[in-house]
Amino acid sequence: MSILVAYIPTPKGEVALDAAIERAVQFDVALHLVNVVRDSVESDPRHASAEQLAYAEQTARRAGVRDVSSRTRHIEEGDEVADAIITEVEQTGADTLVLGARYGGANDPRYLGNTIQTVIADSPADVLVV
Repeated sequence: MSILVAYIPTPKGEVALDAAIERAVQFDVALHLVNVVRDSVESDPRHASAEQLAYAEQTARRAGVRDVSSRTRHIEEGDEVADAIITEVEQTGADTLVLGARYGGANDPRYLGNTIQTVIADSPADVLVV
């Protein structure tokens, strides 16, 4: 059993990381962090640096997670972030996927965005959106 968090270094990403850490400690399972990077948009603030991923790992270990790993997954222009996240779920064998959402939009505050909706629909693991 393990948990995967799609980590981005933003306030919503930190909330997702905290939720994933809490569950990993609670159930004493491995925690995998993945940051999906679209190669054509390196300046995107959602891209975690090596230092940010290392800090996220340290945060998990300090909280009591014994087995933590992280990686950056590079995708090409035209590839879907949702597909990359689902592939990570399959490769890690995670039972739970944790995502941070920026709820809302001008037209519908319940709208989660295309990526999250696709992941929820297609993920082989349970999905926790925070």
